Amino acid sequence: MAAIAPAMGDQSVILPLLNGVRPYRRSHRRFGPERVLGGLTVINAALMPDGNYPAEPAADQHQRDWRIRRARIAPLHRNQDGA
Repeated sequence: MAAIAPAMGDQSVILPLLNGVRPYRRSHRRFGPERVLGGLTVINAALMPDGNYPAEPAADQHQRDWRIRRARIAPLHRNQDGA
């Protein structure tokens, strides 16, 4: 946190690419939740006897969640285009 703090500008946001929720909590406390982007990765690790992977039942929900997150990120892209 201390290493990136000097690089944080008024429009800066953080995308922690770490395991668990602790990095998000620490980032929220240090920089504010509005400046920390969240995300998740779903890894289906099951292999069926026929060699196929089963469908992820929550995949549709994850897609909806991503569309919501992407809407939050879109203004950041517009700001970067004008920088």
